[in-house]
Amino acid sequence: MANKKTMKLATGGRRLGAALIDAIIPFIAGIACFVTMISAGTRQPAVPDWGYEYDFEDSFGYGYDYGYEVSGDSGTALAVFGAMLLLLLVYFVIECIFFARSQTIGKAVLGLQVVSSKDGSKIGFWKMLFREIFVKQASHVLYLGFFWILLDEKNRAWHDKILDTYVVDIHGTRALEAKAAPAQTQPAPVSQAPAPKAETPAPKVEAKVPEVKAAEPKTEVKPPEVWAAEPKVE
Repeated sequence: MANKKTMKLATGGRRLGAALIDAIIPFIAGIACFVTMISAGTRQPAVPDWGYEYDFEDSFGYGYDYGYEVSGDSGTALAVFGAMLLLLLVYFVIECIFFARSQTIGKAVLGLQVVSSKDGSKIGFWKMLFREIFVKQASHVLYLGFFWILLDEKNRAWHDKILDTYVVDIHGTRALEAKAAPAQTQPAPVSQAPAPKAETPAPKVEAKVPEVKAAEPKTEVKPPEVWAAEPKVE
């Protein structure tokens, strides 16, 4: 069985900060486009402008002039509208680059990443694109899906639960991995002294104990006792 990967979940505050960063550029561009369209819609329509012209230079002349007079600066409004659309396009291209890293611009700024709940791997570009454009709309219903982060024990919104993903803190995860890894200490180099030459052991000399023969007992030959017979005196 593969070892479980220890990861640090992103807090609700960091997720909120990332969401605000992601929303601020489209919000500003959308407001600018809206104001531009409103201002263009409230401009006075073109009205005919006609009149007479008289020329008193060399001879008397008579002419008729007809045209249109348009109130407001339509060129400026179109330029602002086009600039905002270009800004949104550039923003979307940059977001797609971060989608390939399983991030958004806001998540990248705050060091967050979207991972799979099964093995902690990055979910990839297509799943991230599907998450941000479609699945995330489920959490926009009265913003209840985002408030769910405060109630969920793993800080997940509704779109996280639908796709079975987590948002993790990259720097916090690296700190946990470094803390869990065993400290590898390298021993100081030891100079290897040449091994002593093996000395040839001296041959064992077995001391032979001289055999001691028991001395034969000496037999002392005693001279025969001579008993002097006393003469018998009768």
